[in-house]
Amino acid sequence: MKVGAITIEEFSSELMKSHPYFLQQTLSEKVSIIDQKDALLYSDWTIQAAASEAYASGEDQSSKLYDDRYITGYEVSAAKKYPDTGGSLTLGHSWNITDTDVGSVNTNLNSNSFSLDYTRPLRQNKGGLNDRLAADIATIDSQSKQISLQEQSENYLASKLKKFIDLAHAHEKEKLYRDQLELSKEQLSLAEKKFNQSLIEKTALLQEQDSYTRADQQWLQSRLDLANLQQELSALIGMSKNNMTVELDLFERQVITQIDAANFVTKSRILQQLDFDKLKLKRQLVTYKDKNKANVNLTMGIASQGEHDKFFKSLSNRDYSWNVGVNVSYPINPVKESLDIQRAEINIAQIDA
Repeated sequence: MKVGAITIEEFSSELMKSHPYFLQQTLSEKVSIIDQKDALLYSDWTIQAAASEAYASGEDQSSKLYDDRYITGYEVSAAKKYPDTGGSLTLGHSWNITDTDVGSVNTNLNSNSFSLDYTRPLRQNKGGLNDRLAADIATIDSQSKQISLQEQSENYLASKLKKFIDLAHAHEKEKLYRDQLELSKEQLSLAEKKFNQSLIEKTALLQEQDSYTRADQQWLQSRLDLANLQQELSALIGMSKNNMTVELDLFERQVITQIDAANFVTKSRILQQLDFDKLKLKRQLVTYKDKNKANVNLTMGIASQGEHDKFFKSLSNRDYSWNVGVNVSYPINPVKESLDIQRAEINIAQIDA
């Protein structure tokens, strides 16, 4: 074991903790979760407010019992969608101030009304099916993104672990060429002695010199390759280049894990991605078909209204009303929805092919 050497497990751990690539993958995962939450925003309360000013002249028309009329209006409402039912609830309040001139007489009237209205689909979008489409697609996309990010992370890690093995191989090559250089140096020294003693021809000496030169060049190239790999891998994990020494036995016998090919194929991430694509198309297809149904909505509401020349008295002097109804509409020849259905069915067939 080399003192201060790093194992492949330690290298993997440091790489995943410190390299910006894996930080980017983590941020991408968080963005995917935010996108999923963003698709659910339709279920939040929505506040609306409005103000208006109106004027009407009645001085020249006998049917109008006033000379001038000014109406100042304020409205505020809060609405909420319920994804589990597809229904919507609206709370409203309006305040109108009517200033009327009749001759020399001026009158003011405060009108205050409060309302509570609820609408619920009974046929199309029943149970909030269509309202939840974006949220359902975002959930599927988030799951698909998880698989994709995992695949990308493992591919990136595998490419760097291959470099780690290349570094171990470069260490072995450098050691091998260094030993060969030492051997060539000894053989050259011996050849020089033999040549000086006239025991060998000059051609034999030149051959040994050539062998030494080649061994020296191979060793220098192996040192350069080793240094480049050390520089590259040390930069990945923030380690000093000089300390980038690996602990890996390239000649150790490795046990090959037995893999069930059929099970491996069915669980491959490529097929999982196709399954997610198919799942999205099926979910969209359900909504496209649902939009061809009749639009039947149950509506219910209660309201109260009060009038008085004083504002606070108009709040207590009130009349009440309620209403219940059903609205029905039916799409005639919905071309867009029909094309969407055909497109989704074709795309599903392509995935199954």
